[in-house]
Amino acid sequence: TESVLAVKCGLPEGHKNVNVVVSNSGGHAHADAGHFLFVAHGAYLVTDGSAASKNQTGFHNSLLIDGRGQKGENNRGEFDMEAWYKDRRAPRILTAVSTPAEDVIVCDVTAAYPPEAGLTAFSRTFRFAKPDVVLIADRVATEKPSALVWRFHLEGKVEKVSDTCFRVTQKEAVLAIGILGTGEFRATVSPLEGQKNIALLSLSPAAKTDKAELVIV
Repeated sequence: TESVLAVKCGLPEGHKNVNVVVSNSGGHAHADAGHFLFVAHGAYLVTDGSAASKNQTGFHNSLLIDGRGQKGENNRGEFDMEAWYKDRRAPRILTAVSTPAEDVIVCDVTAAYPPEAGLTAFSRTFRFAKPDVVLIADRVATEKPSALVWRFHLEGKVEKVSDTCFRVTQKEAVLAIGILGTGEFRATVSPLEGQKNIALLSLSPAAKTDKAELVIV
């Protein structure tokens, strides 16, 4: 059975549209640059929480900075495209290479965040060693020490094997997660409110920092 890694990193309505349209509501867009999904043996293992009509960054597999997500998110269940018209910097997929043995995707997520977040760099690299090994490497830098929180949504039964290892079981699929980071990282797992069978894995440095690297295998 196939394994599938899906990655998103771009403008909510495309690079051309944001430079042409003067005003648009954004429709069903989400604040989710750098977001990804992983499916194996016909089962979602890494998913998102947006089925609860939440478009905020925190309901996707990405990063919060001092509790702040990406441009366009709000608490009304709508998307504020005006934030992208005011700041037209764009996140991008820089590299996408596929071979029979491996897929590599390199994303620059930095421009998805508003200037007031103080984010100066956020690169995310995916390496998919087919058929069953995925490595995600993040490098983050901010203007000042900030509270960084990575959020990942896991579907199925989640077990904590150790402080840096977790296991997700969904139907016939099993996902083993290993976490490496610069300095001390804290990991917590909690049920996602309003969503059955989805757990939220939150990872954060033990203290505020202006530089961090995180690797998940």
